[in-house]
Amino acid sequence: MIRLTFPYLLLAALPILAGLLFLVLRQKSRPILRSIALLLLLLALTGPRISQHATERNAIFLIDRSASITLTSDDDATRAAIQEVVSAHPEWRFATIEFARSASLAVPLGSSIFPLGVVPLDATASNLNPVTELGLSILPDNGANQFILVSDGRFADDPTAAISAVRLAGVPISVLPIGETAGSDVALVSMNGPSEVSIGRTFSIDIEVRSAQAVDATLVVYRDDDILSFEDVALVEGVNRFSVEDSIDRPTAHTYEALVKAPGDPIPNNDALSLLVTAIDRPPLLVVDRIGESAVPVLAESLGLASTVTNAIPPLEILAGYRQLILTGLSFATLTGDELDTISSFVRDLGGGLLVIEGEEEVRGISEGGIEELLPVSYTLPEKSREAQLALVYVLDRSSSMRSRVRGVEKIDILKEAAAASAALLDETTHVGILAFNLSHSWIVPIAPVESAWIYEALRELEAIGGTDVYYPIVDALDRLEELEIPSKHILLISDGKTVDEVRDYAGLVRRLQELDDVTLSAIGVGQTMNEALLSALVEAGGGTLYRADDFSLLPQISIQATQRITRQRFVDGPASVDGRLLDQLIDIPPLDGYVLTYPKPTADTSLWVGEDPIVTTWRLGLGAVTVLNTDLVGLGSGTWLAWSGLSELFGEILATTEPSRTSTLGLAMSVERDAETVEVLVDARDDSGAFANFLDLHLELLPDGTVYELAQKGPGLYVASIPLPPEGGYALHAVDRERGRSLTLPMTIPYPIEYRDVGTDLGSLATIAEWTGGRMLVEGTLLPEVEGGESTEQTPLHIPLILAALGLFLLDLVVRKWPSRRRSMR
Repeated sequence: MIRLTFPYLLLAALPILAGLLFLVLRQKSRPILRSIALLLLLLALTGPRISQHATERNAIFLIDRSASITLTSDDDATRAAIQEVVSAHPEWRFATIEFARSASLAVPLGSSIFPLGVVPLDATASNLNPVTELGLSILPDNGANQFILVSDGRFADDPTAAISAVRLAGVPISVLPIGETAGSDVALVSMNGPSEVSIGRTFSIDIEVRSAQAVDATLVVYRDDDILSFEDVALVEGVNRFSVEDSIDRPTAHTYEALVKAPGDPIPNNDALSLLVTAIDRPPLLVVDRIGESAVPVLAESLGLASTVTNAIPPLEILAGYRQLILTGLSFATLTGDELDTISSFVRDLGGGLLVIEGEEEVRGISEGGIEELLPVSYTLPEKSREAQLALVYVLDRSSSMRSRVRGVEKIDILKEAAAASAALLDETTHVGILAFNLSHSWIVPIAPVESAWIYEALRELEAIGGTDVYYPIVDALDRLEELEIPSKHILLISDGKTVDEVRDYAGLVRRLQELDDVTLSAIGVGQTMNEALLSALVEAGGGTLYRADDFSLLPQISIQATQRITRQRFVDGPASVDGRLLDQLIDIPPLDGYVLTYPKPTADTSLWVGEDPIVTTWRLGLGAVTVLNTDLVGLGSGTWLAWSGLSELFGEILATTEPSRTSTLGLAMSVERDAETVEVLVDARDDSGAFANFLDLHLELLPDGTVYELAQKGPGLYVASIPLPPEGGYALHAVDRERGRSLTLPMTIPYPIEYRDVGTDLGSLATIAEWTGGRMLVEGTLLPEVEGGESTEQTPLHIPLILAALGLFLLDLVVRKWPSRRRSMR
């Protein structure tokens, strides 16, 4: 289409056209050429141009050149795949950017040849963010643009930000998968051992080697520069596990390095790992066990962990020397306020780990508050519970002995008050039943969710009359409770225990109570002449508690105490099947014989459970972590576990949940945050009162290098140093507080880059990138998707050709006019 910049100039062409018409009619040809030339010159002045619509299509290949690609794939095959895409889209302009840890333009837009390895790159990581940033800066603003990712889909950084930026720019990413699994690769994938050990204590270092095929190899373990172990091993396909033992005879740190070598290994960079182990004078694990029957010390020893066992909570200055504290075999109700404060400071301020192992004895008599404030679980039913967790049956003695008076009030009225006060403590999900008895018995309140008005009305009609037969009411209560699918079921008997002399099978009743796993019987014995022998036998068989109300007027208070104890001491008898995330590492965990019923708090993380009841629950508390194991390790609720060969491994997994994320000494706590380039060390400093310690002279030393860095204060009590990421190996970070004469050391291991560990194409990751950005998976024969935009109009100016044509006509006219004159002069 022809467009004019100054179309109004065409009006001047009208006289010229009229003159041409006049000359033609008068048959005068000489001025015609000049008129046409003048007309062309006029048209040139109007700014004529030809407009043509065109689409600009641009595509940039983002080519992964990290080690996981270059060590396992063929560059010729990659070049051929790229050239195939280019040949299928001749109307597109292409460029290439190569990337690994960083990115660089290799071939600019419009090229036809695309070599690989044009720019030098650090191949130890594959980062998607820098290459997409560079690609977006190169693409023209108004083109139909897209990326073609040539990669195995394994990235060291989080690709989410890169994908979001590309989506926001409206640039699709199509994917060309490359990369192969190294068929003969042998990799040392893990090296685990204690970071701290006691002097002279034997410990184990566990090593895992992954082999792509069965092959003979050599496994060498060094302690510093000395060979600790040299072994020829026959590797099978998959993961191979090995263990090496050692001990350190003086307080020092040693670097242990494992190295595996196999013939034909294509990736030697993943054949070594290091570990730093420090020998200390004080064991890192403190076990507080007042009973002394727990299996915890034996389990810790089986894991190679040194531990100290005591029967009391030590002062904070002593507790600060330990990394983890385990409470087992002591009644939590007996912990004093000072002891709880010490435990709290150890976890919150020093970043220590706390493992609480609680069985029936540990939680017996526990009340609201206390240690519960430190734990990730609660013993109290939450307001919005899933279902009923407790059923309680009151068995009330309404015999004629209850007609006598105490301080002017009939005992039966005091009994009613006691039952009503007890029921008022129960939450709405609790199932309650009331069975009243004399020589016969009847359910004045059938078992149902608690309803206070209904209970008060039923108790109001209760009268004292007749003799006493306690056997059949208990049997009936047991029958009803056994029918319920509720985890915790209890009978609360209130009686003097005096019963008829007729023969009853109390021996059988005792055996039944002993055999029942999920029903508990407690009793409140009233009066000074109660049948203590019978009541004690029933309570002992029922696993409950006998309360004595010698003064009958105190019965309401005692019933409240008993109810509080029942509702907070909920030990569920097994067998109970266990499930949870810890089963990912372990299989065939045997069922529990019993466990404490608790409720996880909102921010807690449960990793092992029975049904919906937590067994292993963890949360972060201040700088440290607290984990609760809701069964004992004595045998009452864990008999099958203690007989299981895998218990030590399970205990290790549970103990690892409280592993301190930072190393602490009294007044100092250190943690490390590491990225691809730097290590950031954070030190939290406090004074003896727990307040932030400011303006300290703190320095950090990297061992064994000996390089010293300054810890600069960045906030209240917070000191930070950023150091370059050192090469792979074992190190220690030593922070020194010169003003207060304190220091602490944190072991640090730098493994080989993950780029060398996981090789092979991650098709799932690549497909996700293509789907999120609107691209395609470019398998054989697949074309690039159409992209909106890129349409433009090309303007071709015509004024210069018109001017040249006008000039030519003027010259021609001049020749024509001069030619006849020349001929006449020649004649």
